[in-house]
Amino acid sequence: MTAPRLVIRKAMMDVGGKQRPVIQVQALFEPALQARLNDLFGTEILFKRAVYAQGFPDGTPIPSPGMAPALGAFLKNDACPEITVKSLLAGQKLQTNSLWDIVAFEYISKRAFDNLCEFAAAAAELGTEKHYLGQAAADLLAFTSDTAAEAAAAAAAA
Repeated sequence: MTAPRLVIRKAMMDVGGKQRPVIQVQALFEPALQARLNDLFGTEILFKRAVYAQGFPDGTPIPSPGMAPALGAFLKNDACPEITVKSLLAGQKLQTNSLWDIVAFEYISKRAFDNLCEFAAAAAELGTEKHYLGQAAADLLAFTSDTAAEAAAAAAAA
C-alpha cells in the first residue's frame, strides 16, 4: 500500500507567443480507493473559493507574508477554480499571467488534498463497523488497570 500523495508540476509554457506560468496538481491514491472515490464521490467539492474568501478556519497552515496578499486576491478572483474529488484525482491544471497565482493555487490545492485525505479515510471505512466507547470509557479502563496493578503490588508486598 502506497501513501496518498499530491503531485505538483509547474512550468512556463508558450501560449500565443508569450510565456505563461502553468501548474498541474494530481492526487494519487491506491487504485481501488481512487476508483471508489471517483465513482461515488466525484462531484464532492474539496475547495470552494466562496467559502474561503473571508479567510481560512483555525488550524489551517498560515500562508507566508509574501503570499498572503496574492492569496487573498486570488480567492476573490473569478479565475480561482473550485476543486472537486474528480478534478484533483484526474489532474487539475491552471494557466495564469502571474506566478503569484500559481503559488496561491498550489496553496489551495494542498488544502484540498488534505480534505481529500480525510474524505478518503471515511470512504475507505464504508461497509465496516467501528465501536466508540467514548473518552470516559478510556479513562475508566486506565483507572481500573491502575487499581488492579496497585492491588497486585499490595498483595505481593504482604
